[in-house]
Amino acid sequence: MLPPGVTIAKLAPGTPLHSNSQPQGKVTRLSPLDSLEGWQLEEKPNPLLDYYNPMTPRRKGDFAIEPVRAKEGSPSALKITPRPISHGKATMPMYAELVNKSGVPLPGKPAGIGVWVEGNSGWGRIIYELHDASGQRWTSIGARSKGASDWMADWLGQKLSEEYTPGEVADWNTDDVFGQSRISFDGWRYLEVALPGQYPGEGYHWPANSQWRWDGDGIVHYPLVLKKIIIEMPEKVLYLTRFKAPRRPAIQLRELISVEREIDAPKTSPYDYVEAAQMSLR
Repeated sequence: MLPPGVTIAKLAPGTPLHSNSQPQGKVTRLSPLDSLEGWQLEEKPNPLLDYYNPMTPRRKGDFAIEPVRAKEGSPSALKITPRPISHGKATMPMYAELVNKSGVPLPGKPAGIGVWVEGNSGWGRIIYELHDASGQRWTSIGARSKGASDWMADWLGQKLSEEYTPGEVADWNTDDVFGQSRISFDGWRYLEVALPGQYPGEGYHWPANSQWRWDGDGIVHYPLVLKKIIIEMPEKVLYLTRFKAPRRPAIQLRELISVEREIDAPKTSPYDYVEAAQMSLR
């Protein structure tokens, strides 16, 4: 709040800071993403994406995905344009699942998976689904709740939380809390999501494990295989006090890669502090 008698005469944006992040480590090209060869759009809705996290309910969208030649001789890319849909609320993000028909193996024990994105500052998101050698499915939408979801009553109210029974619910504050997968920028940028894994020795999990849902023993059994790239895009974005569509609806993707490198000790990663905070609340 402003002190009594103080008014705001003018607001002006500050100097923008542009990240020029690049993949760090041993890079393996998984797909150029310059065509839809080997890929297909999933036609059915995905209940896991729809209901898993009540704080970010999604709805299946209608997307046009087409290869395009970028300007000035740049590599080709996939242009992704959301079409209008009539179901759900405009505040709920839409999603599309781009399924690889045969699966894309990730060599070694990769620490990250990334893609170059031409963003539209629309706060969309890139989600990945991987399968490991045991058949376990890993999806970058946050770890499952291990018990009663008390956090849901705090956020949704007791009555609504009791009525919300999808069968499986994400744990509190595990759904990409640092925005690694968020398209919060304009122009081309490299966007990387940290992968799950274990340290050698006793097999303690990597910090990013808390940001992934798994449906088995929670241990990564190599090799990993990429099954889906999931594109999440809001229909409208909050502009201060009102929701408006992004000025440019489409995004583009190109050059999907995996990266191998050593993972620092947990205390050096921000995910470790999130995990410590979660444990203190249980």
